[in-house]
Amino acid sequence: MIVSVRAENIAFDIKDTLKICQEILSQRPDHVFLTMLWENWKPHGTVVWADNFFHQHNIKVTWIVNHWSKDDATWKKFKNPVVFFDFVLWRVYNEVIVKGKNEINARWNSSATQYLFLTGKPYKEQRIGLLYLLYKRKLLDKCNYSLFMDPGMYEKSRKILPDISDEEFKSFVEMHTRTPDNAVYVKQVGDMHCGGIPYDKKLYSSSLFKVISEASMDSDPPYVTEKVWLTLLNRNPFVIAGDLNICKYLRTRGIETFDNIFNVPTYDDIVSIQDRLQQITVHIEQWLAGKFNKTEIDDMVEHNYNRFVELALEQKVHLETSIGYNIESVINTGDFLAGEID
Repeated sequence: MIVSVRAENIAFDIKDTLKICQEILSQRPDHVFLTMLWENWKPHGTVVWADNFFHQHNIKVTWIVNHWSKDDATWKKFKNPVVFFDFVLWRVYNEVIVKGKNEINARWNSSATQYLFLTGKPYKEQRIGLLYLLYKRKLLDKCNYSLFMDPGMYEKSRKILPDISDEEFKSFVEMHTRTPDNAVYVKQVGDMHCGGIPYDKKLYSSSLFKVISEASMDSDPPYVTEKVWLTLLNRNPFVIAGDLNICKYLRTRGIETFDNIFNVPTYDDIVSIQDRLQQITVHIEQWLAGKFNKTEIDDMVEHNYNRFVELALEQKVHLETSIGYNIESVINTGDFLAGEID
């Protein structure tokens, strides 16, 4: 019998971790797969302890870990094998293409007059900070944007815009709060979660390009989430507000990144987050001015769609070859943070 357990459930408290490990042990499994795939996890102390626990009890264990943390030296100290896997990429492919949970935008709309900017969790520079910057530069008139706010995130979001008054901030939030995608957010304590699937295909089919607001602006290596993969899947060109050199990283994976199609400097290698966001607005202005070759862009988005599919299937082969089992038997792509169970 094989057992697959989401190791995100392994707590930081050693007593809770021991309880989880003993429950797994009581099932007398032949092979345990411990997955750490949601978010950019790194191996904290109780995870290392759990690895030693199973090794001491002669239980065959394989860790399947989000590939983002593969350079963390701690993994090399593990007694059991560790397989690195691009789960977010696979999840988008599996949920949308394999399970058919969503329609896919079939063609880039080169005649669209608006662009898309979904902010998700608002309390980040690349979310409400960039939205305010676009507002000040009068670039929201042609933007289909979202801003979700509740009391638990209000103060964190307020800190992103310290140079405006409380009244100005309140007015800005009230004026711009909207959810054009009708996304369902799972409320957490002082936070929220939205897994990105399902989504509204019309948002992509009616957009000239998308501003991708990634999860971070200062992660090393760059962190890529479903926000990128859903954009590629739905054939939208993009400007990406993400980590330093995220476009460079995506190009190493065969993705066209659109940051070099205009006669203006790229934003990708600008160290200062504020300066990077400023240059992103320059690229948005270039898009809205129509300074691009439609045939070239159409070819690039089709390439990106095909490359997304290739990368997902490569990850499937990689994982199945590494573990010796079908991917479906060990990987659940349902959004467990939203209570989904396959």
